[in-house]
Amino acid sequence: MTKKGWAIDWLLLGSVLALLALGIAIVFSSSTHIALVKGYAPTYYMRLHLLNVVLGLGAMAFAIFVPAKAWERRARLFFFVAVALLVLVLVPGIGKNINGAQRWLRGPFGIQPSEFAKIAIVFFLAFKLKATEHLRKSFREGLLPPLMVIGMVAFLLVLEPSNSMALIVTGIGVGMLFAWGCNLWHLGLLAAGALPLAAAVLLGQAHSRARIAALFGLGEQGTLAVNAATHQSDMLKALGNGQLFGTGIGKGVLGNGQVSEPFTDAIFSMLGEQLGFLGSALVLVCFGVLIWRGIRIADEQDDTFAFLVAFGMTLLIAFNVFIHVGVCVQMGPATGQPLPLISYGGTSMIVSLFACGILLGLSRRAASTGEAA
Repeated sequence: MTKKGWAIDWLLLGSVLALLALGIAIVFSSSTHIALVKGYAPTYYMRLHLLNVVLGLGAMAFAIFVPAKAWERRARLFFFVAVALLVLVLVPGIGKNINGAQRWLRGPFGIQPSEFAKIAIVFFLAFKLKATEHLRKSFREGLLPPLMVIGMVAFLLVLEPSNSMALIVTGIGVGMLFAWGCNLWHLGLLAAGALPLAAAVLLGQAHSRARIAALFGLGEQGTLAVNAATHQSDMLKALGNGQLFGTGIGKGVLGNGQVSEPFTDAIFSMLGEQLGFLGSALVLVCFGVLIWRGIRIADEQDDTFAFLVAFGMTLLIAFNVFIHVGVCVQMGPATGQPLPLISYGGTSMIVSLFACGILLGLSRRAASTGEAA
């Protein structure tokens, strides 16, 4: 029995720490070659990654001890700030264009507003859905307003373009609407109508078309298609090269400069090469435990806002994992999404650990409420 007020979900926390430890090892082993090629010290990227982890752990600790009511009171403010940042990143001179995508704000820290938007939309939707619980079966007053909010954020993300992030935000929002108890017929009909629109957006973008062609082997010509096909092929080869036990930390052959973005977009492939099938399975088990505990924490809440926030934060982690791993095993087109808690990336790391902190804080709240009862 834990001391009252200090109860915490140790399984969730243990999974988070295990994933962070594995991430530090893989980021170091996968970034050394690139650091040397660019003229940096071999530990250059690992040191930056450790700084991001420390900042993320600080954000997680902060989130653990802030009560749910405080997030509820500030949900609208967070959302408006997130939308403002998504607009600012599209402004020339303020947003920074990298590889054809304008997803980062200029400055020394390379802030990615889309990552914050995921957190903000969870808070805002939980706030709005709690306020309209009595309208959950109504289409015009219950379902349509939150869908318009989701659509607005997704539209801003597509303009960057960041289609994968738009998909994640949409998935989080729809998942929260499902958990809220909306009319499933309404939701299904809207989803069916939105699919042709989504397909038109993807096929209308040259980079998306090239990645889809690379995934399905359609043989589309052009540099974009060739690069996408090579990148996905290299990631799959790296996974296969690891076999059962892996090549060992730092001994990856294909990860030594052949696979592009080895410690960000392709880190699961690097992990699979160096730790093998068993190491990859361990990572997926840790994520499985994290998601399972997140769902349990949501189920334990006696407040609609807290329930929806816990469910939304769990979806935030789950969708990112599914998309990243899916790309590495060629179940989806290349997206550029990092693997939560493992990949190199400051904003992503801080946001992922903050989301875990929210879950841990809500687990404390549920435990304290249960003891009081």
